[in-house]
Amino acid sequence: MKKRSLFYGLAGMTFAVLTWVTAATAVTAGEDFSTHYNRGLGYFQQKQYDQAREELVLAMAAKGDDPDMLRHLALASFMVKDYPLARNAAAQFLNVYEDPAILVLMGRSCELNGDLELAANIYQKLANTTNPYQSAAQTALNNLIESRQLPGQQGKPFFPRPEGLHGAAMASVEYDDNITTIYDQTGAPSGIDDTRAGLALAADYDAPVGERFYWGGGGLFLGNLYNDEAQPYEVAMVRGNLHAGLVGDDWNLRVALELDSVDYTHEHAFDAQRLAVFYLQLLGRRNILIAQGSVANEDWTDKNPDWADSKPDAIKYDVSLEDRYYLKGMSSNLFLRMKYQYQLNDTDSSQSTVAYHFNKGTLGLRAPLAFAWDTYIVPDISYEYRSYREPDPTDRNDRITEYSIILGKSWSKEFNSELSYRRRDTNSTVDNYDKTQNIYGLSMIYTF
Repeated sequence: MKKRSLFYGLAGMTFAVLTWVTAATAVTAGEDFSTHYNRGLGYFQQKQYDQAREELVLAMAAKGDDPDMLRHLALASFMVKDYPLARNAAAQFLNVYEDPAILVLMGRSCELNGDLELAANIYQKLANTTNPYQSAAQTALNNLIESRQLPGQQGKPFFPRPEGLHGAAMASVEYDDNITTIYDQTGAPSGIDDTRAGLALAADYDAPVGERFYWGGGGLFLGNLYNDEAQPYEVAMVRGNLHAGLVGDDWNLRVALELDSVDYTHEHAFDAQRLAVFYLQLLGRRNILIAQGSVANEDWTDKNPDWADSKPDAIKYDVSLEDRYYLKGMSSNLFLRMKYQYQLNDTDSSQSTVAYHFNKGTLGLRAPLAFAWDTYIVPDISYEYRSYREPDPTDRNDRITEYSIILGKSWSKEFNSELSYRRRDTNSTVDNYDKTQNIYGLSMIYTF
């Protein structure tokens, strides 16, 4: 074990322990450290923890810096619910040696003794480093936060206001065995495969206003590039936003004005102006509701007259409702989710080939894998009913089922990598649109 200095500054507790020991006990003549230590160890092995604690306290009076004695004293004291002594013995041990198991014991002793702020600091340290107790520490920290008992927490929102610069970057590569698109005017599946490289970068800057308001701005860039340069499915989008928000005790509301500029098939395709609303609500101890909605004006033909024949100018409405149920406190490691989404692409003309609406339901799970540290799995299944308003054919409805699975690895708090597989089956009333896609991907994700 590596020597270290304890991060939370508890060296003073050592003197409290020694003062208590000196006042309460005296080592009898002829009985040295080894005598009491061996007796205490024997009692400990026989699970007679109260007697073990008494002997180890006497051993500590004779020699207060023996690591193994301190470790057993902390454990024995915890077993007999002497949490102050367990906490202090653990602190003295950790001043010299690093042991995540003893750090867990100290955190739990602090929590049970009412030292919640110190317990939260210990759990945070364990959650931010790689160790066997990382997930459990995060859950314990979340439970403390969720209980709203930490000093200074009363009266403050459960969901903190975003502040300063924050965002995410993702680089990905995918192999798709059947490239298709709703803008394929022939209606025939492509029947070809290709590899795509993608990049996404999003960042916002937020400033607090008063006690509960915040406002800010940000941007988003999305782009993909296919291996075959002749592919018409490459997209690049730049989005800017201005937003403002308000946090309550258990909710967060954000309203944003977004401006998009989109290139499609290597040409400027359209601009969009969007009003978006995001709402997050805590329901009980384990449930979070996420509601989102937006309305956008998409202007195609003024930017590129080549699109005029399909009459794609549209007002697009998009709403979704997602419920997440956390199985182990408010931890991101284990939750069930149900999501419903409705979208309407309402074009200027009833003769447009790109007017549609869809309803989509998704059921998913995120769970850690017990056999490997910091890995997780995310299986999802979704069903979508999509209806087109096309003049010829006059009746096109697609039923789309998608199965996906993600295997992820958290290398640090900020950096994740994910392997993914998606199978997308489309059953259409127009046979030419029947298709199956198998998509394999690798993503690297960095959050800040």
